[in-house]
Amino acid sequence: SDLASFSSQKIDYGAAGILNGYSKATWSFWVNPNSLATNARLLAKWTSNYDYVIAMGDSSGHIVMAVAPGNGSVGSVYKTTSGPVLSTGTWNHVVVTYDSSQSPVPFKYYLNGADISSYLVYVSGSGAVTFSGVVDHLVFGSDGSGDGLDLNGKMDEVKISSSIRSADWIKTEYNNQSSPSTFYAYGAVGVQNRAAGTAGVAVVNRGPGIAWYNSSWSYRKPITIDHTKVSGVASS
Repeated sequence: SDLASFSSQKIDYGAAGILNGYSKATWSFWVNPNSLATNARLLAKWTSNYDYVIAMGDSSGHIVMAVAPGNGSVGSVYKTTSGPVLSTGTWNHVVVTYDSSQSPVPFKYYLNGADISSYLVYVSGSGAVTFSGVVDHLVFGSDGSGDGLDLNGKMDEVKISSSIRSADWIKTEYNNQSSPSTFYAYGAVGVQNRAAGTAGVAVVNRGPGIAWYNSSWSYRKPITIDHTKVSGVASS
């Protein structure tokens, strides 16, 4: 999803069966709220049949996720009641992961690259987490029901996945997108097999050891990634 600004408005993806029947999932997005309000909807399948909603848990900016059994009642609600909160006037990266095999709390919450799941508590409902799998409108910045519980602010980069993103993935994604200029840097343009008088930095052919390299390319530009911004250990 591209950048969208909300104030009593919404983006309605339409009736969707996205991730119906899933046992693993990741929801992620950037949100820049102008104000914080209890139950302000961020992302929801909650218009009429009810499946789930991610929202502000209170006016302090804690995060809540409610999951319904599809019969109009709330099945379970998990919320952070302390710890890091959303900030107004700036971009916040929010990620929620779901793993049905994880007990007793099947969710993990991340805010700005940090795992805040230790602050997560079950607050109301039936206790069990059961996604109804109903087809309902997928809505950003609202739940589409007209209840007025809308986001006042902006959202960007909304992503929904049927896999669980790891903590390292989430932290690295945050570092990359929150400050691209410090995550990577471009070097000077290089000219392969530079002729006399040709502008650019001469590039040495490193040979077949670099699988992506093609000796027919005329130009190359090195990209340097700050390894301190990449979480976890890479094998290659």
